[in-house]
Amino acid sequence: MRQQHRKNFISVVHLSDGFLTTSIDEVGDAFVCYFRDLLGSSKVTLPLDDEVSRSGPCIDPTSHASLMALVTNDIFKQALFSINDDKAPGPDGYTSFFFKKSLDIISGDLCLAVYDFFVSGKLLKQINHSIIALIPKSANVSTTADFKPISCYNVVYKVIYKILSIRFATALADIISPLQNAFLGGRLMADNIHLIQELLRLYERKRVSPRCLMKIDLKKAFDCPMAFSAAVLAIFWLSR
Repeated sequence: MRQQHRKNFISVVHLSDGFLTTSIDEVGDAFVCYFRDLLGSSKVTLPLDDEVSRSGPCIDPTSHASLMALVTNDIFKQALFSINDDKAPGPDGYTSFFFKKSLDIISGDLCLAVYDFFVSGKLLKQINHSIIALIPKSANVSTTADFKPISCYNVVYKVIYKILSIRFATALADIISPLQNAFLGGRLMADNIHLIQELLRLYERKRVSPRCLMKIDLKKAFDCPMAFSAAVLAIFWLSR
């Protein structure tokens, strides 16, 4: 444990002004300032507009029922055993391997804790806590930018979000367009790249009609609809 502690201990780091520091307080402050600037801070935001949400695709009653269904022992065990044994433990220090091996003893209390969250919608602060660990990106690290943070959660928390993620994946598949290929299970962003390559390959043929490829920034298009409309008309006129 002492060797592991010495290996993971960050004793020196370069500050933003380029100077090297070995002070424990300055090392900690450097990481706090770096990730605060990188991730930002909380701000007051406008509430969601229910009318906008209802105007888009909504889940059907079947998906709604599956999201609100109660947690059974089978669902609980499926989520628990889907967590790898070697995952880093949370603040309580217990890994999923411990819960799997002692499931015959603690299954009732553990399943009841998960069940209570889905009924009440509340989670104990002690379970909701996490440990933020800094992982070096390479063998030689000297600045705060050379580390990436990960959050280590308790197993009870992991079981809850495993169940939620499985249910959401099934429900979202019905309302997300098949044209959306990024950030979804079973879909790849590379599919869009291959599709564009196939379209551009046809542009080289001499006997096809004139055509063009237009890349649209949706945010800028909504901010300035007149300019977007003018660009579309210009492209249409050039392709005639």
